[in-house]
Amino acid sequence: MSALNPKVPPAAAPVILTGATGFLGAHLLAALLADGRAVIVLGRSKDREPLADRLGRLLEWFGLEPRGSQLEAIEADFQRPDCGLSAAQRGRIGANGADFIHCASETSFIEGRRAEIFATNVGGLKNLLALATTQGAGWFHFVSTAYAVGLCEGLAPEAPVTTDRFVNAYEASKAEAEHLVAARCSAAGVPFTLLRPSIVYGDARTGRALKFTALYRLVQALCRLKEVMGRQARHGTACNPSVVTHAGAAGSVHLPLRLHLPAEGLINLVPVDYFVAAARAILAAPTPGGIYHLTSDHPPALGTLAGYCEEFLGVHGFELSYGWPPPAGLRAPHELLFARFTEPYHPYLADQRRFATTNARRATGGLVPPEFDYTIFARCMAYAASVGWGDRLFPV
Repeated sequence: MSALNPKVPPAAAPVILTGATGFLGAHLLAALLADGRAVIVLGRSKDREPLADRLGRLLEWFGLEPRGSQLEAIEADFQRPDCGLSAAQRGRIGANGADFIHCASETSFIEGRRAEIFATNVGGLKNLLALATTQGAGWFHFVSTAYAVGLCEGLAPEAPVTTDRFVNAYEASKAEAEHLVAARCSAAGVPFTLLRPSIVYGDARTGRALKFTALYRLVQALCRLKEVMGRQARHGTACNPSVVTHAGAAGSVHLPLRLHLPAEGLINLVPVDYFVAAARAILAAPTPGGIYHLTSDHPPALGTLAGYCEEFLGVHGFELSYGWPPPAGLRAPHELLFARFTEPYHPYLADQRRFATTNARRATGGLVPPEFDYTIFARCMAYAASVGWGDRLFPV
C-alpha cells in the first residue's frame, strides 16, 4: 500500500501541539485541522509577532481558512515551570484528557551549541512532561528522530535506545529525551509513543516545503558555487588558475569539486506528506509505548544524489572518494569553502545506518514512502530555488 491519505476518524479530545511553526509541526497542524480536531498550540512569539499571527500566516500558506474556536494559540515558555502558563491556561489544556504531540526541537548539529541543544530538547521537555502528567494528558506523543538510535551496526530496531555513542549532541539529546518520556509517562500512567522520522524533505507530490535544511542546504551551496565559478569563467577572473572551470554552451559549468568521506553514505529521506500520513494513522490508533521508524527501506546512496545535483544544476566534475586516511594534497579554495559549509552534515553523508520499520508498517497499514528518484528531487529543488531557498518565503 502506498496511498498517502488514510482516513482518520475525528476525536472529541483536543490536541496540545508544540512546534507548530516548525516544519513537521506545521504540517501536522494542517492535517489535524483538516481532520476536524480541536488544536491548542503551545509556542512563542517571534520578532514581536504574536504566536496567533504566525499561525494565521501558516494556515494561509496551506490554503486553510481561519478555524475560529477549533484552533487556539497559547504563548508558552518551555524553560519555565508549568511552561510559563497561568492556572487558567493549565486548566484549559487539561480538559477532556487532551493528547499532547511534542514537535518542538532544537535541530542544530553544532557541537558548540551542546548546552543550548540539551536545554531545549531535554530541559524544556521536562517542563512539558510535568505539565502533561499533572494535567491528566490522554496520550503523550513525542516526535524524535531515527538517528536517536545512535551508532549501531545492523538493522536498528524500533526499540529503546541502548547505546551511549552518538554522532553529535542533537542525536544524544533526542536519545535522552526518549528515555525521559518513557520514564515520566510510565510513572504517571500516561501512555506514550515515540515517532522517529529520518531526514524529511518537502512534499513529494508538489515539491512545496516550509523549511530548507539538510539536503536543501547542500544543493543550495552547490548552486551558489556554480553561480560564482560560472561568472568567473565567463569573465576570465578565476581566483585559482589550477582550477579549470568553464561555462558550457547550454549554461552548464565544469566545477571540479572533490569531497572525501570515510564511506559512501545512504541518505535516508522521506517526504513530509508521508510523515504526516504515517503520523495520522499512528495517532488514530496508538499502541502504548509504541516506537515507530518513519524511514525509507531504500535510501539512495550519496553518489546517486551527487548525480542528481549535477543534472539539476547543469554542472559536472564532482569527485567523491572514500576511505581512511584522506588523500594528501591541498584543495582548491572553492573545495575548502564547500567542505567547511557542509561539515556538520558530513557524518550523515557517510552514514550507513538502516532502520527496521515493522512497527510503522503494521500501524499504518503498510504505508511506505516513495523512492527518492530524480523526478522528486528536481521537483523539490525547483520549488526551493523558486522561493530563494526560503528567502522569499514568509518567516515562520
